[in-house]
Amino acid sequence: MEQPQVEPAQAETTGSTDGPAVSSTAVDAGSIARSGARSADAGATSTNAGDAATATIMSIASAGGSSSSACSCASDAKCCDGCSALPDGSDCAAGASCLTGTCQGGSCIGRVTPGHCFVSNTCYSEEESLQNYDCLYCDPTRSQDKLSTRPENARCDDGRFCNGLDTCDAYGQCSNHTGKPSCNFEICESCNETTSSCGPSLWQYHDPRARLVWANLRDSVTWRDAASRCESYDSCQRSDWQLPSIDMLRTLVRGCPATQKGGACEVSESCLASTCASSCGGCTDRGGPSEGAYIPTEIIQGSVGVFWSSSALTDDPNSTWAFDALSGALVKRPKSNTSATMCVRVQML
Repeated sequence: MEQPQVEPAQAETTGSTDGPAVSSTAVDAGSIARSGARSADAGATSTNAGDAATATIMSIASAGGSSSSACSCASDAKCCDGCSALPDGSDCAAGASCLTGTCQGGSCIGRVTPGHCFVSNTCYSEEESLQNYDCLYCDPTRSQDKLSTRPENARCDDGRFCNGLDTCDAYGQCSNHTGKPSCNFEICESCNETTSSCGPSLWQYHDPRARLVWANLRDSVTWRDAASRCESYDSCQRSDWQLPSIDMLRTLVRGCPATQKGGACEVSESCLASTCASSCGGCTDRGGPSEGAYIPTEIIQGSVGVFWSSSALTDDPNSTWAFDALSGALVKRPKSNTSATMCVRVQML
């Protein structure tokens, strides 16, 4: 592919109110030839102080091209009427939608219309990018015959999903990449470029009612290890994960009214003693609405069991409250035992 000329990001505008002129001599009416002064794809603008920018880029002309030659005009030439050249200043078809044509000496001189760029025989509207090159675009205030580079760190898209956020470099390339793809409440450590999707190695669930995002780590560890894992968890470049409190865990309960948040069970952050366990025995074992479990289907990944909370018993600091997802019960659990781990973070508005 022929590369277009590029106007560096720091270049100043030419100050011209008219688009650059486009002219040369062509073999026939349908051809676009290179002039001796500059090729059609060079796309450069020559400037003179105080004068409008003028560049010789293309011509759609009569064969011979001379107004003084009596019968040298081709019958289909843009600026010929029979054997005579049309008067200078006559309108002509310049051959591109963004060019206006004027006859001069038997040749059709094209000028780029305001709000457009004409580069490598291609018209671009203002702000339009080169195909597959987001960092090169038409900025008529800087140049109408070169593509300009977007500012460094401007957003772009290189067409790949798994390499994170794309931004332009200083040379007009979409080559800077940071982070991971938009997680959409999934974990993107495993990313599928073919399907442009996250392949979650760990499962996450977004609860919009409670404004909480959950991650099921799918393993069984001691309470201390569970708390450590959540504190160091950095899915989707977020480091605000934590082991959930018993109040947070109760927002996940589905189908067991007594232990749902606000239910008859008295265990909460304001009542963590053993004596608070009234009405916390749960419901029918494996009778929950989500494959027998009392948690949302979306967060079930692999085995489901008893999940740790961060809420230790006030009358037994070596034990903590936990939630049995298969019975819906809130249970006391020695910290030295192993249980399943879910981490949680608060969704920011």
